[in-house]
Amino acid sequence: MPNDKKKVTASDVVIERDKNKKEQMYNKYVKDMTPKHNIFANICKAFLVGGIICTIGQGLTNLYKSWGQEKN
Repeated sequence: MPNDKKKVTASDVVIERDKNKKEQMYNKYVKDMTPKHNIFANICKAFLVGGIICTIGQGLTNLYKSWGQEKN
């Protein structure tokens, strides 16, 4: 099996013959390839995007009201 510090490639996994080593290599490959998420950054981005969407909606509502369109 390749050194733990070396990244495992898909071709390394495919050419491995030993079933146990292949499974370990595959799991390491998946772990290496899975993106790491920053939850705090994702929450901040969601808050900002949601705020922008609400601001645009409120701006359109105010614009339509200024043009004389009222709620029915």
